[in-house]
Amino acid sequence: MANFGRRILNLIVLMVISSSVPRIPATRYLVGDSPNGWSLEVYYESWTSGKNFTVGDTLVFMYDHLYHSVSLVRAEDYEKCTSAKAIASDNSGVTEINLYKPGPFYFISSTRLFCNAGMRFSVDVVAESWGTDSSSTPSPPQLPPARCSAR
Repeated sequence: MANFGRRILNLIVLMVISSSVPRIPATRYLVGDSPNGWSLEVYYESWTSGKNFTVGDTLVFMYDHLYHSVSLVRAEDYEKCTSAKAIASDNSGVTEINLYKPGPFYFISSTRLFCNAGMRFSVDVVAESWGTDSSSTPSPPQLPPARCSAR
């Protein structure tokens, strides 16, 4: 019986400690690390290298809306550089994508010529780290409603 009491005490101590661990804030990544970073001038494999993307982080795409757009696509569409069945697309000039779940996310230029020229990248998102606040429910990608097409 004393063993059961010790387990309960350990559980209570663990709950108190875990509730007092500071929340690690989500990171906002500016794609390409500059204004107009979503362009043909950026090598995205290099840009993503060394970054640790976590659930709750946000990618901010900034680009010239007269020439560029961004689409969130599935793996098979990423490989084909096609946005015909995009999960979400935007051409507003500033697009923010919330990395709302663990796993891979695939981004391409909606213009196949630009995508084939290198305007595409993928990120592997990991679950929240120890010490993050998991009390809030993550939301799917947020794009301007007037310029977003989700399927």
